[in-house]
Amino acid sequence: MTKRVVLLEDGTAEMKGLIGSQGVSLSELLRAGWPVPAGFAVTTECCREFNTRLGHGSTDAAQEVERAIHHLEQRTGTIFGDAKTPLLLSVKPSEVHSNTNERASFLYVGLNDVTVEGLAEQTEDRCYALYCYRSLLQDFGYLVHGIPYELFGESAGEPEIQDELELERIITEHKIIIEVHGRTPFPQDVKSQLSEALGASFSHTHCSPVLVQVMVNGEYGEHMSSESACKMVVDMVSEGLITKEEALLRIDPLQVTEMLIQSSDLTNSLHAGSIVSLTDREEKNECVIRGQHSPQVLAVQQLLEWADEVKSLSVLVNVNHPRDAILARALGAEGIGQCQIEAMLLSPSRLPFVQKMITADNDYERRRGVERLLPMLQADFEQFFEVMDGCPVTIKLLDSAWDERLLDVEADMLDMQIEAIFRAALKSIHQGLWVRPEILIPPVSDSSELQRLRELVDHIADQILGEEKRHCLYKVGTTIEISRAGTIATQMARHADFFSFGTLDIRENKNLVEMSVVQGKARKPYLRSGVCIEQAANADTIAFCHRIGVDYVSCSPEQVPFARIAAAQAAIRERKRDRNEQNHDISTTA
Repeated sequence: MTKRVVLLEDGTAEMKGLIGSQGVSLSELLRAGWPVPAGFAVTTECCREFNTRLGHGSTDAAQEVERAIHHLEQRTGTIFGDAKTPLLLSVKPSEVHSNTNERASFLYVGLNDVTVEGLAEQTEDRCYALYCYRSLLQDFGYLVHGIPYELFGESAGEPEIQDELELERIITEHKIIIEVHGRTPFPQDVKSQLSEALGASFSHTHCSPVLVQVMVNGEYGEHMSSESACKMVVDMVSEGLITKEEALLRIDPLQVTEMLIQSSDLTNSLHAGSIVSLTDREEKNECVIRGQHSPQVLAVQQLLEWADEVKSLSVLVNVNHPRDAILARALGAEGIGQCQIEAMLLSPSRLPFVQKMITADNDYERRRGVERLLPMLQADFEQFFEVMDGCPVTIKLLDSAWDERLLDVEADMLDMQIEAIFRAALKSIHQGLWVRPEILIPPVSDSSELQRLRELVDHIADQILGEEKRHCLYKVGTTIEISRAGTIATQMARHADFFSFGTLDIRENKNLVEMSVVQGKARKPYLRSGVCIEQAANADTIAFCHRIGVDYVSCSPEQVPFARIAAAQAAIRERKRDRNEQNHDISTTA
């Protein structure tokens, strides 16, 4: 009995000759519990039958394909050819032939003049839907009719186009090209589209099986897992179907975070302590994780590398314990944006010493308590410098208003914290590490107070580091409370190397933050600024920070992958806007 169609969920390893190596791999992933997009394989037997019948499929084959399509509709809740909830398909070979670089995949089969509007409504992005339609027309013209991609014009290589009228014009031109050079109109009937796509695939693959799967549209896909979505866009870049920038825009940053945090092999590697630092200072100094990872994890890591290539916003991390710094470094943090001495002192191992110091009967015992804390903090700072070798480590000093009982030893506490930082830096330098401490002053009343504290930091650094000061590129910055951001920035910039924004919700105070950044850099062009609040790992906040020229955002370790992708997306979208504005200016002038 001829087996023409095999659902992926029914595939087995013994069917490799029937459904191809990729068909078998997808079937095995399904059985292992991976949420692979639903699909089916049109077998080698069906392909041979097609070629034997001189390019015409049998009635039985058509019926089996139709039943398989109905199965996909039931699985996804979409309908092939429906105006509101269209089912879209990819059609590609199940065997990859290494002797050809030819594109042989159809994407978005099922789009036509009607269903494209359904996709636009589903995704709330009509430009995206039109771009998908345009891509189908190009692939259809080439694979079905042999029309060179070049004939579709230079616009075929510009996925940046975001003007609906321009895309509509291009689509109309593409349909005319297909009708003229292919001598038949592009089929608006979706069943005819699929039939011709299968026929073309059989011709291109020389009796190899063909895979048909539900087309998941990047960040709009509701039926694909984070793992599959990430791997899919990376594969599409490898096949030359989309650019790296397109891949990054199609991914929801949450998918990347979910994938890395939940990945068992990554988590196990972290728990096993198998993180090492790259020693080659000529390359980007980052932590790498030993061990073999699944293709999905490797795809995520590839996406993150592409994101780092295009983003301009640095992604730092908020941590208060060295173990959290290790995780953050493994997830791609470029330094510590804030570790709070207050939180470090409240850890279970330190709290008894702090309590004893606070409740001491006299100043002498309180000062003795301060001295006992110094080596504890120093040990933590040494670990931070080791993990973040070559990257900034921002340490926020204890706010003097933390506990009124410390007022008697306030000066001693301040000296102790700064001394612990520079003692740790000195030891780390002697161990061959590149240390970059950034000392963050808590909110102060005015610029003269910041000047006094800055001079104190410089004085202690001179005393402890001596000649090694040239190897310790430390900075001194101040916390800018958002509520006062616009009123003190210019004065504070005189004595600060960087601003750190915190406390209130930045999304409700954007004007104040932007004013502060602009005024600070007007006073001191090389002044750095960063946002170190939990809302930093928010796509809108990151886009805002990128737009106004903030240098870094700092978030929790688990949010680092999200922030890396979101920062890249902000940079890509800004470039697109700039290009569109330039094109608009040129067309207006013309």
